[in-house]
Amino acid sequence: MGVLRFDKATPLSKPVRLPNGFVRAEGYLTRAGIFVYRDAQGNTVREFRPPEEVFNPESLASFALMPVTNDHPSELLTADNAKQYAVGSVSDAVVPEGDLVRAGLMITDAAAIEALDAGKSELSCGYTADVTIEPGVWRGQKYDAVQRNIRGNHVALVDAGRAGPAC
Repeated sequence: MGVLRFDKATPLSKPVRLPNGFVRAEGYLTRAGIFVYRDAQGNTVREFRPPEEVFNPESLASFALMPVTNDHPSELLTADNAKQYAVGSVSDAVVPEGDLVRAGLMITDAAAIEALDAGKSELSCGYTADVTIEPGVWRGQKYDAVQRNIRGNHVALVDAGRAGPAC
């Protein structure tokens, strides 16, 4: 079943301010591993994001050049609404690094840059995935379901990230 997910990651590298006021930074967008979500009934579900899915070339490519938003929008980004939410973009180089996914970002919106200056420095991916109930164990941790066919929609600047401080 295809679902929408938001996964918070780690802080950005120290941002570099360009002469035109834009900001360039690098960060980890997400990681392989087990993430905790709430289902429609409010139950806790532990979803496994296998490395072979997170680092699948189609998954990585789906985050390249995606819009960056200031917090998550209330809807998926489309050609009809992206201008309303976009404050920058992800680079076209989205690469695996250990269990993490790394990319550069360019922030072009003054309000988002002010938020970065005020300490907002973590990232959170907005994406879709097919989730199947498949209990198992990964690195000694139990999970309830598996995410497959992960496809990026946007990367949000957030105050605190789900994927942990490494991202």
